Amino acid sequence: MKDIRALHQLALERPLTDLCIFLTSYCNLACKMCSYWKEREHGVSYDMVLSLLGEARSLGATRFHPFGTEIFTREETCITLYLSAEL
Repeated sequence: MKDIRALHQLALERPLTDLCIFLTSYCNLACKMCSYWKEREHGVSYDMVLSLLGEARSLGATRFHPFGTEIFTREETCITLYLSAEL
């Protein structure tokens, strides 16, 4: 248990370098071996994405990693990527 606390403290002391945000589970395919596309929902709201990008930038993040099934099925993806270039 002591080792876990030490690792947790070490993680808190490291600077933030990367931000990963789940953008969507929308998918324009319907592969038989996958059922993930049936969920059809976006991740966090666009306003939350902007807020997280700003907070991450102020904490020192320099890289943004958007992820999800088909992130370009979300309308705001291009502007999000454009704004994330400021990290």
